Amino acid sequence: PRTIRQVTKELHMLLNKLAIQEPFILIGHSYGGLCAQHFAMLHEDKLQALILVDSTSMNLHRLDELHLPISDQTDSDDVWFQKYNMYSKMDVDTLYNELKPILTDQSKQQIEFSTSPSLYKATASELSAWKNCALSLKELCKTLEIPLIVIGRDPQYSITQLTNGGMPKEEATQLEAMWQELIHEQLHLSTNNQYILAEHASHGIENDRPDIIIEAIHFLHIKKGSN
Repeated sequence: PRTIRQVTKELHMLLNKLAIQEPFILIGHSYGGLCAQHFAMLHEDKLQALILVDSTSMNLHRLDELHLPISDQTDSDDVWFQKYNMYSKMDVDTLYNELKPILTDQSKQQIEFSTSPSLYKATASELSAWKNCALSLKELCKTLEIPLIVIGRDPQYSITQLTNGGMPKEEATQLEAMWQELIHEQLHLSTNNQYILAEHASHGIENDRPDIIIEAIHFLHIKKGSN
């Protein structure tokens, strides 16, 4: 399976290939945030700063400990793994027809990306290993000194999205409370941290509020300039 160790290795190879020497800002969203944390633990010297966007937590096992009987039938890791596995075996046209309802208002580039069977093959592979990856990250964990910005989704907006998607209000509230706890805990990853609430955004902050991510990057550039 694809692991966060593999992603870190690939990013390292890419930096060498592009001959990028100076420290850069690493941004990771969701599972990408777990990978970004892993890279930062091993190669902090290569980073100017780390931005985590509603990132998966190394303590994600605590989400599994919640009692969510209704949601677990449609939204568990196993359900997603089966779905991605099925998508990975489809061709592009079949995938497009399957995903058509959620592809409206998307750019040609986004549609091409979302209808690639290899995307789902990679995602299924990552999903099968991510709990073990989170555990291995806990063992590596140290306190960073680089600037860290943690951007978290809007809890009320997220609960509304979850309930609109069919999740019972009680389960959505319970899930969101734990997610918010895990997001805020990520501030402990660095002594130099800042939290930003992405108002009116659910998990896909890069789609709902890209301006917040852009502002965070500008803030780090200004901070670097003033130092």
